[in-house]
Amino acid sequence: MIGYDGDNFDSIRYRKKMEKNQSIDSSDDSLEAEPSADSIYSKSDHSKQVNSGKKSKDLVALLVPWFIQDSVTATKLLIGLNVLFFAAFVAVSKGQAFLEPSVQNLIYWGADYGPKSFFGEPWRILTSTFMHIGVMHLAINMWALFDLGRAAERLFGTRDFVVLYFFAALGGSCVSLLFSPAIVSAGASGAIFGIYGTLLAFLLAHRSSIDEKEFFTGTNSATTFIVSNLAMGLFFGFDNAAHIGGLI
Repeated sequence: MIGYDGDNFDSIRYRKKMEKNQSIDSSDDSLEAEPSADSIYSKSDHSKQVNSGKKSKDLVALLVPWFIQDSVTATKLLIGLNVLFFAAFVAVSKGQAFLEPSVQNLIYWGADYGPKSFFGEPWRILTSTFMHIGVMHLAINMWALFDLGRAAERLFGTRDFVVLYFFAALGGSCVSLLFSPAIVSAGASGAIFGIYGTLLAFLLAHRSSIDEKEFFTGTNSATTFIVSNLAMGLFFGFDNAAHIGGLI
């Protein structure tokens, strides 16, 4: 049997307790220790990178035009081209073309006109689609293009949307020439009718896989536009041949 002194045991126990406390304190000190220079530099460097990235995005937002910052680039560019063409038309005509341009000005600027388009100036079937007969004509067409043009571009993709737009535009001009060669025709209506007609056909073809609310909203919008414009064409003498040509 090994004997021991009670006082010595208490002192050993006390010493171990003190060593344990010192170990904990040491651990706490290491946890609360100030970060090293490398750590500070790393955090500072990361913060600078984040701020730099944010500034770069802000700079891009300022420098890049609003109309090419999302997925409907073509729709906005087409609207921009139509507005730009009209602004130039109005400026050269000294404001006369703003409300109701003269027939002479329309022909001079590239409106579709049988005697010109058939004999030596076929480019009119395209240039006429960027011309508009007054600001109200422009406003109505651009509203219609912006309204469902965005949906069509997202649905079909930018490339197919652009092909659809120009195919319908040229189709409308050609049908207008065939049925009304003596009429001076201008406007993006043929292209817009083509977009609305294609959307309507898509909605009807995929009826079973489209939400009911979205289906009725889309079909009502497209149908209303097509029917109302054809009706106005009958009453006000608009070029329905171009509308139907773009539609089909």
